[in-house]
Amino acid sequence: MVYGHYNKITKKFNRSTRISTSAVITHNEKLDIGDNVWGNHYVRIDATGGVKIGEGSQIGYSSMILSHSSHMALRLNGKNNLYIWIILREKDLLRNLSK
Repeated sequence: MVYGHYNKITKKFNRSTRISTSAVITHNEKLDIGDNVWGNHYVRIDATGGVKIGEGSQIGYSSMILSHSSHMALRLNGKNNLYIWIILREKDLLRNLSK
């Protein structure tokens, strides 16, 4: 576990942020992460298009945060593709919780 994270966007060291050593972060220079954030084991954050994670957030085991979609999905569905995917994913999660 790594304690503290230097935010290259705000130029601040967030000393209470904890990210697992097994986490993978790509394009750290585009990652705006707040203080008191917990990133569990095997988390993957791809900040290619920029990612902001607010203060006090918790990222669960093996979670993935992607700031982009494939070039194919963007070409076929436009800029709303990511929004549509999130809405559909939330409906799946809610359906599974109600069972």
